[in-house]
Amino acid sequence: MRTVEGMLHNIKEFAGVRLSKFAEELIGELEGFTEPDNKSYDKKHGDKRIEVKCSRVIIDKGHQDIIDKILLDSKDMYDTKWICNMQQVKTYCFDILYYIIFFQDIIYIFKMDSSCVKEDKNINYQPKQHRGNTNEGQIHIKPSNIKYHIDNYLHAKIDYEKFIELTKHVKVH
Repeated sequence: MRTVEGMLHNIKEFAGVRLSKFAEELIGELEGFTEPDNKSYDKKHGDKRIEVKCSRVIIDKGHQDIIDKILLDSKDMYDTKWICNMQQVKTYCFDILYYIIFFQDIIYIFKMDSSCVKEDKNINYQPKQHRGNTNEGQIHIKPSNIKYHIDNYLHAKIDYEKFIELTKHVKVH
């Protein structure tokens, strides 16, 4: 049986692709989405292509080893230095983006149309991620813009008990 403590440990330690699998299943269960027609997006809702991205909210201590990752408590989101970003955002591959951030005490789920990613300068979307890539970027969320994301794109907040319930069928291995 999964526990909140065990899940928080996994969230800190999972490789990004494993954490993303949990995030995709969370959104699928929460929203009732179906599996995609192909691998260029994560879920489907009618004819809408759904993309799911996620990130841990990690206290920024400068250089960070995986062992040193400390999830930030949401009550400290405005007055502690932290890092969080959604990577490999390919706006041409989806119609709706769900992005999830994992705090120590709660999970925030945001939702926006693909057009907002490129047009809304306040979300801090960077259209380049790696040298030479095109049509792929990242969204940086930080203390200076988290309020904007909450005020404009917050879709839901859930606790870890609900997260465990919605993702209980996902294999941890």
